[in-house]
Amino acid sequence: MDLEIHKIKEIHPGVFWMLLDWPTSKLLHLLLSDKYQYVWCHNHLVGNYTWDKFTLPLFGGSTTYNVISRTVTFDFILPTGEFRSILPQLRAGIHVVQVDRLPPDYFDLDKVKGKERYRLLNECDWLFEFDVPGNDYGQIASPRKEWLESILHSDKIDLKNLP
Repeated sequence: MDLEIHKIKEIHPGVFWMLLDWPTSKLLHLLLSDKYQYVWCHNHLVGNYTWDKFTLPLFGGSTTYNVISRTVTFDFILPTGEFRSILPQLRAGIHVVQVDRLPPDYFDLDKVKGKERYRLLNECDWLFEFDVPGNDYGQIASPRKEWLESILHSDKIDLKNLP
């Protein structure tokens, strides 16, 4: 299979996508826009598959419990500026969506696909979705083709030598 990297394709009406070769989460520093309020980090994974101590809210709310767990997976949303400050501490693999409005509670990126996914992302006024497993290829999608084109032609972002 011949994968075309760094080529913009329309994957859904009004949604543009590009495959990236060996991207890292460090690329997000260059992609994040301060014009958008939030970053939604999807399926954030904490832990390394060995039993370790965590303090977790097991039942919702603010009450936490000291537990031992192998991994903890969750979504979180932060204002863009706060997300920028924690980005250096995040693992290589990351899946984020930059939005200007909070997503509805029922919007699960693992379950909502196709037309409904992009309708809900549009309601959130999304700029991009960036999914990088931490190895090989990653992908970026956006409703703004011109924004993706600006990444391809930017002097600040060299896609052949990603940070």
